[in-house]
Amino acid sequence: TVLMRARSVARTLPVAIDSILAQTFKDFELLVIDDASTDATPDIARAYAQRDARVRLIRGESHLGVSRAANLGLREARGKYVAIMDADDWSMPERLARQVAYLDAHREVVICGGAIEVCDGDLRSVLPRRYHLDDEAIRARLFRYSPFAHPAVMFRAEAARRAGGYRGDLERGAEDYDFYFRLGRIGKFANLSETLLRLRTSPDSFSRRHSRAIELATIGARWRAVREYGYRPRLLDGAYSLGQFATVLMPPSWRFWAFAWLRSRTAIRGTSDAQG
Repeated sequence: TVLMRARSVARTLPVAIDSILAQTFKDFELLVIDDASTDATPDIARAYAQRDARVRLIRGESHLGVSRAANLGLREARGKYVAIMDADDWSMPERLARQVAYLDAHREVVICGGAIEVCDGDLRSVLPRRYHLDDEAIRARLFRYSPFAHPAVMFRAEAARRAGGYRGDLERGAEDYDFYFRLGRIGKFANLSETLLRLRTSPDSFSRRHSRAIELATIGARWRAVREYGYRPRLLDGAYSLGQFATVLMPPSWRFWAFAWLRSRTAIRGTSDAQG
């Protein structure tokens, strides 16, 4: 199941859907969760559904927000695996095939991400972003930054339901980060080295406009993981959070691109070379 949350994204939705329908892996369903859009988003999704039986449009009765919209998709999902796809991004043609093959071969892994390209509003590549690959390396840095690009993850549907899905009280802050901590109590983490997705950014995107609130929510998710989920950070992890807190005073655009540049230069050290 490919889960795509959509709210008033008529301009970018066709490109996102087309990238999924062009996947080399064909045995999937695409759930477009329309979250009370005020433009032609549901009409576009409905037109795709009429042309391709794999596409299903699901409309919330009222505005749900990203967490509740994702949970609605989890309830409706029929697939063994769930891939997240944002309605303004573009998935590489081999994305689903690579992630399904990896999860099939590594049953201890509950969530699998991959490298991405950070792009401008026209999906022109600006910076690559890589992530650590194996469970040990990911967990060693779990309290420093989110270990996955959320729009590029695929996870086991059964594990996601056992974990309780996304917390409805976290809205466009750290709902994905919190979700990873809970999934990590059930099984192992993994990332592929291959680039799986082009991530669209723009000056008016939520992550750019609300980066300060997102960073504060991220720090809060770490302490929730300690208080509620039984994780134990190292001393250096606490120092990292204090340093991150200090960057809250930076202008949002500086903070966004500084982070993107830093992640693009992060070496993949201490990870397994095996890709599955």
